[in-house]
Amino acid sequence: MAEYKYLLELLRISKETKNPVILPRARLSGVDLNGVDLRDAVLTAVDLSGANLENANLTGARLTGANLSGANLRGADFFKDGEPILSSVDLRRADLTGADFTKANLKLADLTDAILTDTNFAKANLTGVNLAGVKNFTRYSNGTRDNLRGTILANAINVPDSFRKAKTRKHGDL
Repeated sequence: MAEYKYLLELLRISKETKNPVILPRARLSGVDLNGVDLRDAVLTAVDLSGANLENANLTGARLTGANLSGANLRGADFFKDGEPILSSVDLRRADLTGADFTKANLKLADLTDAILTDTNFAKANLTGVNLAGVKNFTRYSNGTRDNLRGTILANAINVPDSFRKAKTRKHGDL
């Protein structure tokens, strides 16, 4: 519990000073960070398994190698001009309902059994991701918005049909 209070104080100070949170390899399994602002945070190899990050602002966050298995990321926002980095992130069984991964680098991420209802992957790099058993992914397009437009799917494994029908680009194409 003391670690959680420390984390909340760190987040408060970060917001006041407008400096990003830097917590590499932190153990934050199961914490409740509903709606927290982690914009531009450096959370490399952090353990957020089972954490509640619903509606969290993770724009520009660096989560390379992070463990977000079983986490609640409903409505989380990763989109930013630039590229949020989530390569090799563990998102197994995570609830990504309504999450926005526009332009995110999810290279080699594991999305096994993740819930992808209304999840946006437009222009995301999904090279080598594992999509085994993903649930509720539906391709949608309403003219200007398409949740897979420009997505890179090179070498992805266990790709469901809803992804296969997408007009995607090859790695390196712009």
